[in-house]
Amino acid sequence: MKKKKLQSILQLIQSFNSSTHQKIPQLKIKKISYPTPFFIGLMVVIDAVCNFLSNLTPNPFPCREGKQESKPLSLQGRGLERGFKNKLYIALIVLFLALGVGNLTPTNLLSIQPAVAQRISPGEIWQQVYQQFPDLPKENQYINKETGKVAENNTLASRLIRYHIYVKERAPNYRLDWKLTLADYLGANEIMYDSTYPGNESLRQNPLEGDRNAIASLTRSQRNALVQVLTNIFNSNSQNTSPK
Repeated sequence: MKKKKLQSILQLIQSFNSSTHQKIPQLKIKKISYPTPFFIGLMVVIDAVCNFLSNLTPNPFPCREGKQESKPLSLQGRGLERGFKNKLYIALIVLFLALGVGNLTPTNLLSIQPAVAQRISPGEIWQQVYQQFPDLPKENQYINKETGKVAENNTLASRLIRYHIYVKERAPNYRLDWKLTLADYLGANEIMYDSTYPGNESLRQNPLEGDRNAIASLTRSQRNALVQVLTNIFNSNSQNTSPK
């Protein structure tokens, strides 16, 4: 009798287990792939920002004299508390997961190129520069290496445009970029090299020194006017050459 009862109890347990397994559905987990390099870069940026902010805060721990030190903590413990950093990490990760980080393409933001410079030749522009800004010296007295004649079309404006677009690869339709180029000529920005300056290969004498002196002879208002003329010319030409 006892064996029969035990057998019946075991059968009930087995039937109960089988029924519950059939009723409970299996959960299917979908794998979501996100760019891990992006998250790694995000962590590095957050850590750099926190460390930068930490330099602005004094050491909260007292020194031996009982006063606060002005220098920050060590690399491992300085600035913002580690717990705050972790909370910031989690909050940003959840935010980007909710917005769908996989659909972002940050590389597209870095592929912007000055298309205006690709469609317009500097040889078509320097004449317009002198028409609108006759105060700019031409500096076209240099001798061509091959012909032995004066290269009248090799002007300061043409070399300035070629240096701006091809040597420095700056956008030709923004005032700030032209100001940076003029600052190069004035020795206030980046170094200019004789070997890469336009005209070095085609002219007997490198025109860099003469061009820098010519730009330096202009007043501040004249340089601002030159910047505006160059910006207007390239913007107007980009509108004319853009597909309608």
